[in-house]
Amino acid sequence: MNDVELSGAVLDVEPNDQGFIEGELKRSAMAFLAPRALTISHGEEWERRRGFNESVLASGDIEELRAPVLEAVSGEFRTRVGSVDETRERMRAVMRRVVLGDTGKQETVIEIDQLMGVVRSPLRRILFGWRYRGRKRRFYEGLSDAYQSAAEPALAGRARTVGTLPQPEALEQMPHWMFTFTGSGTDLLVRTMALVGSRPAVLGRVRAEIDLAGAEPLAYTEACLLEAGRLFAPVTRTFHQAPEGAYVGTREIAGGMEIAHYFPWQQRDETEDPTANEFRPERWLDDPVGSLEQYPNLFLRGPRSCPGHDLIMFVCQSAMAALLGAGQQISGRSLAADPLPLTFPEQDLRFG
Repeated sequence: MNDVELSGAVLDVEPNDQGFIEGELKRSAMAFLAPRALTISHGEEWERRRGFNESVLASGDIEELRAPVLEAVSGEFRTRVGSVDETRERMRAVMRRVVLGDTGKQETVIEIDQLMGVVRSPLRRILFGWRYRGRKRRFYEGLSDAYQSAAEPALAGRARTVGTLPQPEALEQMPHWMFTFTGSGTDLLVRTMALVGSRPAVLGRVRAEIDLAGAEPLAYTEACLLEAGRLFAPVTRTFHQAPEGAYVGTREIAGGMEIAHYFPWQQRDETEDPTANEFRPERWLDDPVGSLEQYPNLFLRGPRSCPGHDLIMFVCQSAMAALLGAGQQISGRSLAADPLPLTFPEQDLRFG
């Protein structure tokens, strides 16, 4: 769907049976691993789980998480990386410390990527899903151990002390927290570093901001992350439906019809924005609120916005600062000038 109006109508209201809820494709995929996950919830269950996720992830004010997250990121990214896979491995180590705590099992950290691979593959779920029962059991045993033993500020420890969900339900919120680091978080970090590193003027401005920032927010660095996410969405699609049907303007949405949002089309529409295929971080500085409304693809918006938005943005900013401080540069020839390609040219990357 390349329809900003319809996408906005879905995202701007809380998920409920009288409006829009998660689509069947989305529900069946995530239910394989976490049937009570926030992303496939609606109504009263969504309200409870949303409040829990916001509390644990410190949505809107991550001050209490900044120091431990910065320590974890700085420790893992103190030296340069040589590939996307190595970057993902470093983020996996950060995720273990931030989510599970120092006692978190490495096996649990590895298993989330394997299980999310099945979540994203309908064919593997249908034909071979039964083979993963033992892996899922071991995965949740690892989460349970972390939940019981981790101390704050590890997210597993915070999940225990927040106490607004029973343990089994709380554990099913954690796979999304974990995979964000090694999935969309890693993609966002690499793509931003590559765009910045391919443009000397942008790289100079980011370096200067990091050098001078101290405790101040990295506004331009954050704008680069948001712009990279707009151009090359780490999460490209999501699915919803209206159980009772709905009207958006003069259009009728049939009950149960699957609505597929495909974000890259929405964010690259040159009829609406002549600069849509250009890397312009300044657009987020000029009007950050308006930009989030116009380009909601990275973290969605409104009630359905990602409750971990502030946390993963801080992780990516901190990793950029650490890598640039270590002399890291990632670049790509096709990223050096506008207009940019429609898909991210990973094979074109140079790590230096």
